[in-house]
Amino acid sequence: MKIPLVLSILVALTMSVSAYTWDKTITLNGRGVRQSCIFPIVGEKWRIRYVPKSRGTVKIELLDENGVSIMTPMSYRNLDMPQTVSGRSNSSLKNASLRVEGDVNGWTCTFEQYVDEIGGWDIYRWRNESKDAKRFEKFAMWAGDAGDEFETLVNITTKKCRVLFETFEPGKVKIELLDANGKCHLLNYHLDKGESDGWVFSPGEYTLKVTSIGSPWAVSIEVENGFSNSKFVK
Repeated sequence: MKIPLVLSILVALTMSVSAYTWDKTITLNGRGVRQSCIFPIVGEKWRIRYVPKSRGTVKIELLDENGVSIMTPMSYRNLDMPQTVSGRSNSSLKNASLRVEGDVNGWTCTFEQYVDEIGGWDIYRWRNESKDAKRFEKFAMWAGDAGDEFETLVNITTKKCRVLFETFEPGKVKIELLDANGKCHLLNYHLDKGESDGWVFSPGEYTLKVTSIGSPWAVSIEVENGFSNSKFVK
């Protein structure tokens, strides 16, 4: 009678272990400075992996919804190899965002968390909801041609907005978004056509700069429905 009991315990332990897995919740690729959207923290522990494409400096922060650092920032100079930092979640932390100040030659940064089946389902549902284009509305948009040097002031009145940056041909196109104190909230280079985005969580006046060689471009600022009464601006 003891053998079946031992086997059942082993099976239960095996099922418990196999129910947990590492979920790649957020992956950022960039050339410069980017901040992710806010994502749910449902795992009992997490890890951040940074992979540079060349030697350079980097600063990585995990922020709560109020922009306060949750961990001691990862800061490296002349880094030329992957680095990983890990930590444990606590019950008070429900959501977070990832901010990377990396080298303009390129990098990849991934936030992973160790989740059970219920946590995995919560992330799956959040990921599907975040892809719903109806959740967002444009309230400002600018476009330009190859060879442009563009600069304008942007008054962001909401606490949460996304800056979407698109280039339409291969070229060298740079976007910068600086606040009134000169802090960079978004810096990215496009060498090929495509899209990238960055999130801003602090209302205020910003300076948007775009420099283009070889490609037309477009920049739009979007907010989630219900977060702004601002009207669309061409």
